[in-house]
Amino acid sequence: MAMQPLSARNLATLEMNHQALLDLCLKLEELSASSSEEIEAATCDRLEADLLPLLRQTQQLEEQALFEQFAAATESTFGTHFTQELKAEHRCDLAAAADALAVLRSIRNNTAAIEPARHLLRGFAESLRRHINSEKLVIEALLSSEAEKRPIFS
Repeated sequence: MAMQPLSARNLATLEMNHQALLDLCLKLEELSASSSEEIEAATCDRLEADLLPLLRQTQQLEEQALFEQFAAATESTFGTHFTQELKAEHRCDLAAAADALAVLRSIRNNTAAIEPARHLLRGFAESLRRHINSEKLVIEALLSSEAEKRPIFS
């Protein structure tokens, strides 16, 4: 993957994608709190259709426009190690998203063990929310270092 600049456009796209993912997290939590009778198949279908493409697009932009610049701005091995850890979290998020999609399908098809399904969806949403918040901190640190013309963690 080629490094892209952390441009205003990329920042705006990341912000929109992060908000859309946080909205999906809320919808997953709302679904997990619903009774079986309240759950509509169309809701599961929308969540299933939106989750993986949005997650992949966001992760790709983060890795191309954010992580490499963050690692370069730290002037130490910490940045490289930190971004490698975030990339590993991306792989875990994708695996957990696949599990969430399987659960959504089973809920839609009325074949889910509903309590474990609820726990999985809530856990996935919370994990993704925490990951997004940590990446927002990375953005803030990078923007501050650029504005002050200093390396991160100097």
